[in-house]
Amino acid sequence: RKGSEVDGGQLKTVLERSRFEVFLYTDKNSAFIKETLEKAAMENHNDADCILVAVLSHGDNGEIEAYDKEYLEETLWTPFSADKCKSLAGKPKLFFIQACRGDSKDAGVTTDGGVTADGGATSGSSSSPALTIPTHADFLIAHATVPGYVSWRNQLEGAYFIQALCRVLENQADTDDLVSILVKVNGLVAAKTINQHWKQIPSFRCTLTKKVMLCKKN
Repeated sequence: RKGSEVDGGQLKTVLERSRFEVFLYTDKNSAFIKETLEKAAMENHNDADCILVAVLSHGDNGEIEAYDKEYLEETLWTPFSADKCKSLAGKPKLFFIQACRGDSKDAGVTTDGGVTADGGATSGSSSSPALTIPTHADFLIAHATVPGYVSWRNQLEGAYFIQALCRVLENQADTDDLVSILVKVNGLVAAKTINQHWKQIPSFRCTLTKKVMLCKKN
């Protein structure tokens, strides 16, 4: 997709500043994607704080396009549930999906004003005793748009969701937790009018049990 190289490069830069070890893959088929995710889930992540997977592609109704065919979104996070990837149990598993989720386009509505709010869970102690945790705890899955709708990108400057995400991470990773950052990203994308007519709103679902800070390197 034209523009993906811009988004991928900026994401790589921002995440490396937040101490991630980044692997970038381009135009891979569905078998490669599935195998890479399963291998990552089998690694020993005892020394890692979290894992983050970002996908930039076309998509529709719960499916994402690989180079050869579509695959289910669940393919991305299923290998990392606590019962399958024990070294990431209790650690954040973060997924960012830049892809359409349908064909509908949002023209928006006019209102007199609105209210925004930040949110996030409180952090637990690293010295707490071992606990039995829900299998699907500590996931955050962020989409560029809501179900049924298209997501927009500029072929030269990149996708609106990814560009907003990179901008907020660059400026506020040291002060805001990830949920608060995503709320601000929602606000930035929602404020844009695309092609003089269309609107877009990202969405995310969260089972995190503690705040996540993607602080930059000192």
